[in-house]
Amino acid sequence: MNELARKGRRCPVCQKGTVVQRITTEGKPILGCSTYNPKNPRDPQSDSSIWNMDGTSIVLKSSRMTIVYGMLLSVVFVVILFFVFFKVFN
Repeated sequence: MNELARKGRRCPVCQKGTVVQRITTEGKPILGCSTYNPKNPRDPQSDSSIWNMDGTSIVLKSSRMTIVYGMLLSVVFVVILFFVFFKVFN
């Protein structure tokens, strides 16, 4: 995602919350989504994306299903290459 986050605008990741200013545990100001739930950060409705104050991304929330689909697609791709390789050279 190349879109910059700006304070007060809609969150470019979840498109539900707004971008708000937060303070890290080190006292550094950052931008974060207003839907973030610090008591339950793993909640599907909690967007844990954060940005630097200039709007550049630090951490984007990654869905567990996105990772599973990516791994499944990789396995399918390798299997297809395996069959193509042995069909061509046999």
